[in-house]
Amino acid sequence: MISLSDWLPTLPEERLDVIRRCIPGHGVSARPIDLFSSPIPRQWLVTDPRPGHQRRDVLGIFNWSSNAEETSIPLEGLGLPPADEYIAFDFWDRSFIDPFKGTLKLSVPGASCRILAVRPMLPHPFLLSTSRHVTQGILETKEELWDGKTKTLTGTSTVVAGDDYELRVVAQAPGTTWNLVKAEIAAADTTAGVSITSAGDKGRFKVMIKSPVSRDVTWHLGFTTTTTAPGKEGNPN
Repeated sequence: MISLSDWLPTLPEERLDVIRRCIPGHGVSARPIDLFSSPIPRQWLVTDPRPGHQRRDVLGIFNWSSNAEETSIPLEGLGLPPADEYIAFDFWDRSFIDPFKGTLKLSVPGASCRILAVRPMLPHPFLLSTSRHVTQGILETKEELWDGKTKTLTGTSTVVAGDDYELRVVAQAPGTTWNLVKAEIAAADTTAGVSITSAGDKGRFKVMIKSPVSRDVTWHLGFTTTTTAPGKEGNPN
């Protein structure tokens, strides 16, 4: 449920943008992780349950006090899919969080929150987060497919006219360097005036999609790899 009581015409642009990123409602139930250990729950997890869709988990960590707090969250029992290592993207800070295992440690500003898209580290590129909505892909990402033969990550996202849409992609694996060499959209999207650009390195990429109309956009990200071994130079593939 979303309830707004602010007088919207007087809100500054940055506050209006917060509202934009929280609506519409996504229809998925959030689960309080620390319901029985905190007077007021501070840790919440939302998991995309749609059959046939890529699983997405979004972790909300809230600080109800006025002072910054250091938080340490054991991953065991959190409800995330089993994995040796995870990576996250901080929605409001618009930044990647380095891979972690065992325990997630971070600082939360006073009277604030951190909203993290969390996924297991995979041996191939994958979509970690998007910019349209606080749930970072649950609302608008309709498809995500990895083709190992062509080294192509493909997806379909519903974008909003005039709202720059950013894909946050991770491509990190031990002994392998992934390079994003191609970012394309479907021919019908190009005809509609949609554009796509990409930036990033070291296995973390941001892909920007701009559209003058609201529509489903199909995007294709092509990669190459460079394998490395101790004492040897990389071999491009």
